[in-house]
Amino acid sequence: MLNNLGETRHALGRTEEAEADYRRALGIYRGLVHPNPDIASVCFNLGDILRKRGKTDETLALLA
Repeated sequence: MLNNLGETRHALGRTEEAEADYRRALGIYRGLVHPNPDIASVCFNLGDILRKRGKTDETLALLA
């Protein structure tokens, strides 16, 4: 749900809010006992925002 909200805010140009949504979603997914395939989508979306903001190091850290 947070990923969808982030996508909507990103599309509306509200990138700071979208980044926060993606970070919260990522934190939730990483805290789950069972892996969730949606984490890949969240990482992609967050990485896209970070890349566009010039935060290359943070973007690469998502892949680690």
